[in-house]
Amino acid sequence: MFADIMMRLGVLSSIAAFCLCIPMHGAAAPVSVNATAGAAFAGEAVNVALLEIRRDVTAHFSLAAAAGYLDVAGGRDEGQLRLMAIGTWNIHGWAIDNRHLLSLSTESVERYRIRARVARPGLFGLRSLSARAFDEGFVDLDGAGFIRNNIALGVGFELNRAVLAEFYRVWEGNRDAPNDRYVLGLVTVRF
Repeated sequence: MFADIMMRLGVLSSIAAFCLCIPMHGAAAPVSVNATAGAAFAGEAVNVALLEIRRDVTAHFSLAAAAGYLDVAGGRDEGQLRLMAIGTWNIHGWAIDNRHLLSLSTESVERYRIRARVARPGLFGLRSLSARAFDEGFVDLDGAGFIRNNIALGVGFELNRAVLAEFYRVWEGNRDAPNDRYVLGLVTVRF
């Protein structure tokens, strides 16, 4: 089992390295590193930690890879590799992004996730405070198909350009499990 996990993560890290090292023509593309920690407070607590490397391919398109760790109450934990393609736009003061994510885990769970998110800075006249919302669909690639849809409303607080705190109320619609509602908190540090 351990050898299978290590082989899987080795292959996945090679894919991530390939995605982030695609040659770019012209000027060097900016690369950023983000560290995120968070928790979801529902029927069982879920803690998450992510280390992401993102490369801007154009002004509106990025590729990213992230190593993640999920710690679920009850002693279950999971390592993940997340490969992402992200489109971003700013339209009339709204920041909009569309993320396509392939999540591969040490628990042999492969998922495709698609998220649309909007943010509007300037909530209550404060530039660092933003209204935020997202809708994210989950597709199980092991045959179950579409399994979940999360819709969230929240606020974000940006402390300079390096630290972002986000708090959401999430409504989770599940196909084969009871629906859920929970609070999600995330803190991201950008390097």
